[in-house]
Amino acid sequence: LFTTHEFPPPAFREIRLNATLTNWLRERNVSPRITQRLSSLLAVWGGNPPEVDELQHIETGLFGAFRLPTPRDLGNIGFVAPRAATIRPTTKTSDTPQESPKEATKDVAPITEDDRVTAMRQKLEE
Repeated sequence: LFTTHEFPPPAFREIRLNATLTNWLRERNVSPRITQRLSSLLAVWGGNPPEVDELQHIETGLFGAFRLPTPRDLGNIGFVAPRAATIRPTTKTSDTPQESPKEATKDVAPITEDDRVTAMRQKLEE
């Protein structure tokens, strides 16, 4: 599929694009096949952003790799790199001893990967 420029296929791994972006894509002047492939790309590799404005943070190279139009091509949404999170220093306001980072995270559950993502990664690595 990749060499014939048909990847990702429509409804790739049955992962669906959210309604906001689905409606936005329907309003674009592209073929149903391209719309379906873009839906797969945005849902899987684009992170399925909840708002159209967030499309600007998806690298344009991703669209080029799959030979699909970029958000700029579709709706004048240019790429803007995501902002780095700002960490503000805190000031100690009490004499209570602070927990070490290791102690502070000991009750936090580990992050587990979604089974669909694991399966997709394994398939792609084959």
